[in-house]
Amino acid sequence: MTKSPRHRGPVGGLLDAHGEIAARLRALYAEVEQEPIPAELIDLLERLDEAEAKRAAHDK
Repeated sequence: MTKSPRHRGPVGGLLDAHGEIAARLRALYAEVEQEPIPAELIDLLERLDEAEAKRAAHDK
């Protein structure tokens, strides 16, 4: 009786493919982490901070 590909060991099997995918995803995520935050997002966050500060001052 042969095992299905899902049960093969790490050498040449499905587990190798999963490891390769995981390594590539980690590399991609590390690359994206290094990208600068878009100016539009920073502006939006600053406007949100201002709106929250105004609301907090109004609620006092």
